Amino acid sequence: MNDAKDFFAASVGSAAALIGLLFVAITLAPDTVFGASADPRKRAQAASAFVALANVFFVSLAALAGPAAPRIVVVLALLSAYQIVREGMLVGRLFPGALGLRRFAPLSLCIYACELVLAARLSLGVGDGHGLLYIALGLYGYALGAAWMLVGSREGVV
Repeated sequence: MNDAKDFFAASVGSAAALIGLLFVAITLAPDTVFGASADPRKRAQAASAFVALANVFFVSLAALAGPAAPRIVVVLALLSAYQIVREGMLVGRLFPGALGLRRFAPLSLCIYACELVLAARLSLGVGDGHGLLYIALGLYGYALGAAWMLVGSREGVV
């Protein structure tokens, strides 16, 4: 993973900046996302964008940890999977008709499973870590799409 160190260093800063912008967007109109009359799809989109960006932030940060990186990514993947299941159960109770998180949760769990497998392989000395780089790029795309939908795109296109 040493050859991707510059990518992961830039990725940490980018993810942190995008998380900050997501918080700013939500802070400007918090009732539309988390208020009592908020559309459950907005909450799901905000959760999708945040979880994807937080995931890429922590995976990128862990990738910079040297030899401990694979073990850190294993722990992150397990904790993230737990959080997605927990959020899915909460949203299911609060908003029974929220389909956004139901679609998001299986995708997220698949991503965390891939991270877990890749990190386990790295821990065993198999592979070079480029799979985590591709996951990070995919997560950026997914998070930006979810954030775009959150700020008001109806069709998800510019």
